[in-house]
Amino acid sequence: MFTCRWLRRAGRAMSRLSVETQKTQKRQNSQFILESTLPRVTIPSQTIQDKIFEHMDRWPEHTALECCMSGRNYTYAQLDEFSRRVAAGYLKSGLRPGQVVSFVLPNIPEFIIALLGALRAGLVVSTINPIYGSEEIGYQINNSDSALVLTFMLKLDEVKTAVSKMDKKPIITVIHQPGEEVPDGIQSFMELFMVDEDDQKAVDKVKIDPDNLALLLYSSGTTGLPKGVRLTHRNIVSNIVQVEQPETCPVIDTTADYQDTIACVLPFFHVYGLVIGSLSYLGRGCKLLTLPRFEPDMYLKALKEQKTTLAHVVPPLVQFLANHPAVSASHLDTLRYCMNGAAAVSQTDANKLLEKKKSLRILSGYGLTEASPVITCSKNTSTNLISVGHIVPNTEIKIVDTETGKIKDASTPGEICVRGPQIMDGYHKNDQATQETIIDGWLHTGDVGYFDKEGQMFIVDRIKELIKVKGFQVAPLELEEILRAHPGVADCGVVGKPDKRFGEVPVAFVVPSKKKPTTKELQEYVAAKVAEYKQISEVVFIEAIPKNLTGKILRKNLKEMLTQG
Repeated sequence: MFTCRWLRRAGRAMSRLSVETQKTQKRQNSQFILESTLPRVTIPSQTIQDKIFEHMDRWPEHTALECCMSGRNYTYAQLDEFSRRVAAGYLKSGLRPGQVVSFVLPNIPEFIIALLGALRAGLVVSTINPIYGSEEIGYQINNSDSALVLTFMLKLDEVKTAVSKMDKKPIITVIHQPGEEVPDGIQSFMELFMVDEDDQKAVDKVKIDPDNLALLLYSSGTTGLPKGVRLTHRNIVSNIVQVEQPETCPVIDTTADYQDTIACVLPFFHVYGLVIGSLSYLGRGCKLLTLPRFEPDMYLKALKEQKTTLAHVVPPLVQFLANHPAVSASHLDTLRYCMNGAAAVSQTDANKLLEKKKSLRILSGYGLTEASPVITCSKNTSTNLISVGHIVPNTEIKIVDTETGKIKDASTPGEICVRGPQIMDGYHKNDQATQETIIDGWLHTGDVGYFDKEGQMFIVDRIKELIKVKGFQVAPLELEEILRAHPGVADCGVVGKPDKRFGEVPVAFVVPSKKKPTTKELQEYVAAKVAEYKQISEVVFIEAIPKNLTGKILRKNLKEMLTQG
């Protein structure tokens, strides 16, 4: 009896101790969760288009969009009118709110007009890299269940090839020059403008909830094929509000006599170029200069003759501005800020650029498609070239151990996990990937970082095995799947090799079959199936691919081989 009573008392004591331990652990955990040092903000319950056109009456005659190549431009009043007509045109074409439209377009003014039109019609916009081949285009159109594909004449044949292989064929609409003949069965973009007042009234009847899906942007993952990231109107509006605070927003307010000018060379099909590099500025009345592709002369002309004030860049662009002999201080005369993203900027290049203009600010931020995209950004006054800045308002970050997943002191490196209103709705038609990435409301980024005492974050490494080429993500497994289909390849592994010009380049380690292929043969085989930036830089033939007991490629070992050889 004594023993039983003792055991019961001991059990109750242990239970109390367990509860206290849990409370203590919770307190310890909460102290490691970091919040923004910037003031909290109110997130309006708006759609993207409402946010952009909210203050348009202040600058209706200011230029909203201008093509650096052709010079054609549109005022804010025209952007409003034309996007409304296009919205009516989509609905007249038979599309219904909630359906997906895919864009295979370069940076041109009509991209933004078509996008805002789609959003006003309650449609979802999915963007496709215009340098993709037909197979890559077809995969994304299929996966997104697109009802319409908008492209331009130079890409029309590849889009037609992609669509021809589909059972359920979307409408193909093409943007073309006046006088260019549009093939039979293809809709002219101009047809979307051919609407009357009744057609436009249909747009007013479309009810869009801020929690409705707005963008379906594809992000390469370590599972090989890109995953569709589902972003709502609320996600995007939240992130725009989060980055437009006085301490972090570089924009000078638009007035009757002034507007900032932004050179938009970062692609609109990418979340960085689309949300931060364009949509956020349209809401502030800025002038967007669109560059269909990067050409040194055209970019320098935009900087100098168009008096660019703000530029979003990636490391290769910083390298160009810092080292190219054609870039002089006069090209940077009106430029106040360079906002760097996608990868860490070279301090050497940044310092060389600052030598050309000492007053220039080079600011870095951190984000990913799944976060709409910004998680941290630098204050306007920052001179730190290594930091990616402070947590944006209304956002929390915790650093967890990369092995155990347990929360740890944020001053020591670990995986960055994020919680906030900008975090994606999930991956499109991929619940498993969503559950593996968002755990208990926290987005696990796969990136390793830490914080200093001032609340600035620093990126150390990536857990994910993505290769970043010129700021674009390349999934090793996608290239490995292609290589393994070659009869001369018995096994393979792909890793990124550091490159001064591109950041990283893909290198393939190949175990040849009996009939050994040549390096050129394999490079051409891959090049025929993927975009230019995904192509294999070099091939290393080896006897066996290093793997662990579960069959996972030991990429660290492959990278060590690169440094040794």
